Amino acid sequence: MAKRKKQPRLQFEELEPLRHNPFGALAGAAPAADRPRSSTDSANVDPEAARAANPTLLVRLEKRARGKTATLVYHIEDDPGGALKRLRKALATGGAVRDGAVELQGDHRAAAAALLREDGYRVRQG
Repeated sequence: MAKRKKQPRLQFEELEPLRHNPFGALAGAAPAADRPRSSTDSANVDPEAARAANPTLLVRLEKRARGKTATLVYHIEDDPGGALKRLRKALATGGAVRDGAVELQGDHRAAAAALLREDGYRVRQG
């Protein structure tokens, strides 16, 4: 087997510096409204406005096929997708929105209720 010739190394001093950074204009461009919510943002929610705008939420546990349990949150009318995202991230579990209800994998009734109360919702476990 023949040996391959070594290719000459590039001399970086010979290369021109980059003139355009396509991501340079994006630095600091995300306004506060577009940033994802963190757990500390719940302090900014007006509880009275949240109560007036949202009915009492119902948090229940249901058995699924093959003995699987699912926590269901009913009556989230304003943003079930956003609530699902916050709950899935905080509880480190999977979930989906089905028939207008937020469905979380596993028994997370107490933790889900506590998180929803922090967000200003009235919660009833049943």
